[in-house]
Amino acid sequence: MMMIGRQENCGVIKPMRNVMAGECSWRLLAGPVFLSLLCFMVVAPSWTEVTVSISGPGGNLTQRLPDAGGAFALDLPLTKNAVNNISVTASDIHGNSERKDLSITQVSLDNVVISEFTSEPLSPERIEELVNDGVIDLEDPENFNVSIFTIVLTINNTPVPISVPVARPINNPEPTGYENIRLPRGGNSGGDNHSNKPPLEIVIFEEPIPSAPGEPAPPPVPGVLIIEGRIKSLKEFYSCRLLLMNASGIFTLTDITATLDFPDGGLSNILPVDGVVSFGSILPGDGIVPGQVEKEFIIRGDEIGVRRVRVNFGGLVTGPGIPDDEAIPFNGSAITDVEVKGPPTFQVEVFHPDYVVTDEPYELRVDITNTGNIPALYTSLELDVGGDGQIVQCELEEETGQIACNPIDGPSVRNFGHILPGETVSETVLVNPLRDGRISSCMGVSDQNISLQVYVGEIGRAHV
Repeated sequence: MMMIGRQENCGVIKPMRNVMAGECSWRLLAGPVFLSLLCFMVVAPSWTEVTVSISGPGGNLTQRLPDAGGAFALDLPLTKNAVNNISVTASDIHGNSERKDLSITQVSLDNVVISEFTSEPLSPERIEELVNDGVIDLEDPENFNVSIFTIVLTINNTPVPISVPVARPINNPEPTGYENIRLPRGGNSGGDNHSNKPPLEIVIFEEPIPSAPGEPAPPPVPGVLIIEGRIKSLKEFYSCRLLLMNASGIFTLTDITATLDFPDGGLSNILPVDGVVSFGSILPGDGIVPGQVEKEFIIRGDEIGVRRVRVNFGGLVTGPGIPDDEAIPFNGSAITDVEVKGPPTFQVEVFHPDYVVTDEPYELRVDITNTGNIPALYTSLELDVGGDGQIVQCELEEETGQIACNPIDGPSVRNFGHILPGETVSETVLVNPLRDGRISSCMGVSDQNISLQVYVGEIGRAHV
């Protein structure tokens, strides 16, 4: 008696040995989890009735053939992701029988590889850890948001009244003119004793600055002070975690790699720098808990908005019934998203005098308040002054005992560290004006996340 078997409409079955050798092994790669057998039997000339029986994990099936023999077809359920041992037996009423054994490995990849992909913003503590480990480089300008504000102050050179102190004896008639005199020093300042002179009072006169004789008053020649500030704060960083699980119970997942992709752009890989991680192998679980491996990606947000993050992964399935040189490939993908909020919002207040005098340095103060709800990490302020002024650094010279002020190279930089929501930090620099005059106007511009206010002496506050 000869038996030939074939599988129909249930994936790919490949005979591992010749069916005539007495035992054969089959492999089902994917598809419906049932086995269809269509066989032809050639029986002895006695033309006796033949019964075909099939048994396996999915149950037992029987079919009777006519005396002349012929084909038979049976559908037998297969166990998912398992090696199914199937026995096919043909017998007649005289006790003659023939048995063949099949070994069929069924693999349903959607029930073998399970993925879970999540994302979350990194906490300040985790960011500090990555900075300390050198993963986030504070020297890399791409890691920072830069928020800019610029202020232009006009120095008006039109003639302005000045206050001149004039001294006269008390109870004396009003003076007909005025004179400039040096005010006496205090009693502890040395010099002659002026106790015999009558007490003095100070009367303030206003005197316009004269032009040359016979010439009209000079036209106003305005000057400008340009103040530029750059607030740098660390960009947002995110953790994306891919959990791969092996739910088969008998197969091993090998040679697994995963790669990040940013369909919407606006994001950058930080760790690993190429966005590719290796999972190695994932062993089968214990029947209750699947085998699993999790890997983390660190990414940076560069552009504001909700942005998708896609991970593509793949590898091989190996195990019982799967030859080493015929491992089954698998691949898949998963998507999550992150929200890039951009730099924190700041209120910037700049304090400037309303009058400047050439080569008499004055203090320029900048207050920065974090008005957002997220901390501004590793924040610094670069402050520069141009036009008719320059930032100087003043030091006491030991040889002369005089204070010398010299321009600094480049902008003034102040590192504030972390600015928490609601917290205010301040920076004061010395500015040396290159001309005299009163501040007559103020203009400014700033990025959208900055609310800029400028206070000019007693003139008032300007929202720019």
